[in-house]
Parts: sequence; structure tokens; C-alpha cells
Amino acid sequence: MKPPSPEDPEAYEYYDYNSSYEFYDSTDESPDPHQREALHVVSIVIYSVAFVLGTVGNGIAIWVIARRLRRSLKPFWLLNLALSDLLFVLTLPLSIDYICRGFDWRYGKALCKATTFVCHLNMFASVFFLTLITVDRCCTVTRSSGVKPGCRVGLLVGVWLLAVGLSIPGLYYRDMVTVRGKEVCYTNYHSSDGTSAMHRHAIQVYMRLCLGFLLPLCTMVVCYSVMGAKVRHRAVVRPSSFGRIVVTLVVAFFVCWAPFHVFSVLELQVHTSAALHSALRVGMPLSTSLAFFNSCLNPIFYVLMSREAWTPLCRGLGAQVKRTLLGAELLSLTTSQATVDTQSATSPM
Repeated sequence: MKPPSPEDPEAYEYYDYNSSYEFYDSTDESPDPHQREALHVVSIVIYSVAFVLGTVGNGIAIWVIARRLRRSLKPFWLLNLALSDLLFVLTLPLSIDYICRGFDWRYGKALCKATTFVCHLNMFASVFFLTLITVDRCCTVTRSSGVKPGCRVGLLVGVWLLAVGLSIPGLYYRDMVTVRGKEVCYTNYHSSDGTSAMHRHAIQVYMRLCLGFLLPLCTMVVCYSVMGAKVRHRAVVRPSSFGRIVVTLVVAFFVCWAPFHVFSVLELQVHTSAALHSALRVGMPLSTSLAFFNSCLNPIFYVLMSREAWTPLCRGLGAQVKRTLLGAELLSLTTSQATVDTQSATSPM
């Protein structure tokens, strides 16, 4: 189906409601321009902070975890979680520029599709790796042995392939259309009638909700319930640093992504209420920003809560500072010696 024409308002009957809050801005005039501008500023600030902290934080986390893998396979899944987050935050400058230009996409259809694909890939990969970490810990607590090292590679490949497969619809349906002189990157469900398009939209929303949120949540609740019951039958056990990190990462993921899924479901009913449309105009950008911010929280929690992460990081920074100071001191001594030699050579006998 061809994209809607800006000259035909009725053509936006469905297209302005499909999981892209930028389309609300492009096709609909907000009754409060100041609110609209404020939402843009908030999104830009959150995206910028997420990009800076996420790039630095995930880079540090990858370095620290890679060093720990020499001694233990416990952070194996955390390494892939950090890689997923880093891949996503590297696309945020494109989204920041998009909002700054008033939702005018200048990077072509390929990158329009790619950024959405990476966003969905990060969501699915993150929650799947958190689920694997929880299952692995549950096996360790209940059977005194986690996932066998030989199975880790197979599970790793399986998780990435599953995340890629579930993200392909976002890649396929993403499209571009010219609206009021701007190139808008939006979701086009390619249907000749609104009913079929709405059905496809609903399938995507509920697929993300069930496979990327509810099913992993239920799995983790069951695992932690089993672990809790097992621990109660033993002597009092102090939770490990790694265990506290995992619980914190799990809670952070669901807190950050829950509003996004709620507003995505509400969006399916947007035609039934003008008030709901107004709520979505505010809720979609804020919930999307919160979801994106999760990618910079993971490395922060990991580094702050793990003494084993702080130790090599502080040692590395300390060694770098020592090398820098030593280099500066040697340079100063060399310069001073060169000055003395020059003065000696030019002084009269």
C-alpha cells in the first residue's frame, strides 16, 4: 500500500497511530506547543545522557567482564548484555538529530529501518540474557551446577538468533513518508485497508509484550520463587555480590520497559478516545525515553555494585595515571638536561 498523502487528511485515519510517537508530531498539531517543545527537550536530554553514559559505561563493563572471564564464567551472559546495550546506544545520535530537526529524517530508508531493528534487538536480547542469567542461577542453587560450559555457546547463538528473528518485523514494516515537507521515519503495516493494518499492529504489540516482557517476567518469578524456597531449607545464606547485581538488573529492566509496553497496548485503542490520544502524545515519548535509558543503567549498576569490577578498573586507572605522571616526569628531566647541555655548550671557556 502506498504511504498516506499529506494532502489527504483522511489517509491518516490509521497511519498516525503505529508505535512511532514522532508521527503524532508530524501529522497532528498539539494543542499546547510549549508542552510539545518540552517533551522534545526531555527526550533529547535523556537520549544524550543515555548515549554518553551508555557508551562509556558499557565499554568499561565489557573490558572488566572480559578480564573476569579468565577466572569465572559467571559474567558470561552479562558480557553479551553489555554488547547488546552498546550496539543500541551507538544508534542514539541518529535519534537525537531526528528530534532536533523536528522529526525530519535525513539518513535514508536503510538507516530508518536499521535503528528500529537495533532497538527491538536490544529489547529482546536484553530480557533473554537476563532470563538466562536467572535460570542459570536457579540451576546453581537447586542442583549446585549451572548451565554446562559446553551448552553456553549453543544458548548464546540461540538467543541472538531468536532476538534477530523477533526483530525482523520491525525492520520490514519500517518505512518513510513525506509529511509537510519533512521525511518521517514511521511504521507502515502495508495493508490496503485499515482493519488489516490494525490487526498487524496488534500482533506486533502483543508479540513484544508477551515474548519480550510477560513470559520472561513469569520465568524469572518462578525461578526466584524456587530459589527462595530452596534457601529457606538451608542455613542462612548471604546473597552474593553477583546475585544482587542480577536482581538489580532484572528490576531495572522491567521498571524501565513496563511503561513502554503499557502505552503500546493503549495505542491500539487510540481511536476510541480523544483523551487517550492526548495521553499518548505525552506518554509515548516519555515511556520510550525511559526504555532507552535502561541501556545505560546496566553497566552503572554492574560497576557500582561489584567490588570485583571496581578492583581491576581502579588498578587500570591507577596504572594509567602512574604511566602518565612518569612520562611527564621523564619529559621534564629530559628537557631540563637538554637545557643544561645547551647552556654548557654555549658558555665561554
